[in-house]
Amino acid sequence: MKKLLVSVFVFLFTSAALFSQKSNSQIGREYGEKYRQIGQDRSLSGYEKGQRKKQLSLKKKQEMIRNNQNHNHNNHGVTSNSNEKERLEKKIDRLEEKYDREKKNIENNYNLSKSEKKSRKKLLEKKYKAEKEILKKRKDDL
Repeated sequence: MKKLLVSVFVFLFTSAALFSQKSNSQIGREYGEKYRQIGQDRSLSGYEKGQRKKQLSLKKKQEMIRNNQNHNHNNHGVTSNSNEKERLEKKIDRLEEKYDREKKNIENNYNLSKSEKKSRKKLLEKKYKAEKEILKKRKDDL
């Protein structure tokens, strides 16, 4: 039993260089096969199978993290900029949705007079445009 455990760890450490060149889905498939082998091993008790699967899961996480770090490092930050742009675009979309909701709330507030509604809408629009301009500038700077 110890020999099997040692051989699994030796295999994992020697194949670490190979995993860094593979995609996350390929890594997942390989680890899936290892999980299956552990599950079918009749010489292990349920507890031992669980322990080995936990260890294998930790190794898988480490490989995935290492793979992602290598991938991001090789792209020289391109992905972080594109992710930041996507995040800012989503923020702009949420800002637009918030503006529409607040505008409808002002329109549906029957306690306000017509002039109060108009002034609040103008104030809301100015605030919205200023925030949107700031987000667009940040996005364009990336």
